[in-house]
Amino acid sequence: MNSLRSNKPFDISSNQNSDPFAPESWGDGDSWEPLNRDKGLVARALLYMMVRYEGGEALTTNLQLADNPSPVGTMGVLSALLNWHKLYPPTDYERNRNNAIYGGVQVNGITRGQGNRNPFIDFPQFADALYLNTTTQSFNKWQLQRFSFSQLQNSTLTSPTGDADGDGRSNYAEFLLGGNPNAGTDEPLAAARSGNNLTLTFRRPKGVTEQARIEVSSNLIQWDPIPGWEAASVITDEGDYQRLDYTLTITLDGKFYRVVFQ
Repeated sequence: MNSLRSNKPFDISSNQNSDPFAPESWGDGDSWEPLNRDKGLVARALLYMMVRYEGGEALTTNLQLADNPSPVGTMGVLSALLNWHKLYPPTDYERNRNNAIYGGVQVNGITRGQGNRNPFIDFPQFADALYLNTTTQSFNKWQLQRFSFSQLQNSTLTSPTGDADGDGRSNYAEFLLGGNPNAGTDEPLAAARSGNNLTLTFRRPKGVTEQARIEVSSNLIQWDPIPGWEAASVITDEGDYQRLDYTLTITLDGKFYRVVFQ
């Protein structure tokens, strides 16, 4: 397989006719696409090599990953590798192999191991933390910002559907609203009144597909979107998030407000 691939970068191949010596893998003139089972493995192996080799040791180079793999010491294609890393997350097989490489295995009564680990297997969130800039937030990036490493090892506690602080709001809902999953005291939609003006404030992450809207109800049963609320809001940049302040004039009839992401 290595001779078939040669030094082609990893990417989606336009040729979907696999070679008998590399079934379910494909190659065209400028790329090599491994079979689905191996895409995550390949991505995390290259991510590890990128952070491990910085050119400071003899006979090594500062390995870079990029969408343009032409420069010397550059491998790719980065966007494809990051996508494979997400689509094919670490498996038990990969985690067990990572543990064996670190702790070693017994061979003729002697423990043989490298004593190093692939951090992208232990904490897949590192990829987003390294490659997403401040114009884009993601749940993985938020996890690293909000949870300790020991918490992240408990995937049930820190998963999108988990509720680390037991406040009835899922971790993913906390992420969308810029909340603290360990606090239990977040306000999804803060309200401040000044005379007949009511200012509603919430936060939304940059770069997500979900769209926010403010809804109003008089009975907590039927909710209606407020038209034009975003255009009338003051939007403040807060790094990975935006803060939105929407001010409206209120009357004596009671109204309820909420923010919804869809």
